Amino acid sequence: MSNAHCLDQWEVDVQRICGGFRISPPADQRPFAGSIHAAVWSGLTVANIRTNAANIWRTREGRQDDRFCFLVLQRRGVMSVLNGQQDFALRPGDMALLDSCAQLQMRPHGFIEQISVHLPRTLMSQTGQSTIAGKLSLRSPCTPMLREMLHQLQSQPLAYGSAQVADSQAIQTAMLTLLRRARDASAEQSLDSSPHGQRVLAERFIAQNLSEPGLSPTHVAHYLGISLRQLYRLFDKEENGIARYITNMRLARSEQDLRDRSSNRLSITDIAHKWGFFDSAQYCRAFKRRYELSPRQFRLQDDRVV
Repeated sequence: MSNAHCLDQWEVDVQRICGGFRISPPADQRPFAGSIHAAVWSGLTVANIRTNAANIWRTREGRQDDRFCFLVLQRRGVMSVLNGQQDFALRPGDMALLDSCAQLQMRPHGFIEQISVHLPRTLMSQTGQSTIAGKLSLRSPCTPMLREMLHQLQSQPLAYGSAQVADSQAIQTAMLTLLRRARDASAEQSLDSSPHGQRVLAERFIAQNLSEPGLSPTHVAHYLGISLRQLYRLFDKEENGIARYITNMRLARSEQDLRDRSSNRLSITDIAHKWGFFDSAQYCRAFKRRYELSPRQFRLQDDRVV
């Protein structure tokens, strides 16, 4: 089968499952690769899409089909998306809502894989949801929940093959509830794009995750959706930057425990682990540098003062 015939057949399959799309082959004469598989149960379509096409776009005629919006999970590769007034990139793990009625153009950067769920536009309207396209916030705990739902729907189609209409509607309703909150978080994120807003969000995220030993500047930057360089600039007025800020926050919380008589049952090691230090020796050295006393001496001194 020729490369052109493969592309033509894949375009036909995409149109059958997803509606009016056109496809252009990869650049530089590379062989085309593409597959699309869909599970449909009780009206809910879940498509698994793989391709290295250079360009995938919604035709004018295709945009007249307003039955669905597409909830997309990017599983592999990077893809640029232009949808209505939104222009963004999808990387592995990212999710987005795509409006099929608006201008929609997708440009894979090499080979990509994604899961696409067709959400009925009527159901979105009934639940008061807008259809404005855009990425979902990685900050919202609802986004990983949605991601897991899509993985389950795609990886276990046979388990859901006999699902009743009521089951399908319940799953769609759950998706839309999670989607609304994830999109609200995305809107909040766009409002917090100023350096001051980002610094407040970074401090809040750090405070909420101090007990996690793996908390690092990289995790904070990923949460904010900014580069490490941008994150370091937010904390450039702190002595030794954000890493020292995280350590000092942990030490301050541990100091409160050492002062608290109700925490006397906790050992020094317990307190170290509670606030994200890998071991008690590391904690004791950091505490003594800051307070000029070991945690044990600090606790005993505080008891004498009381």
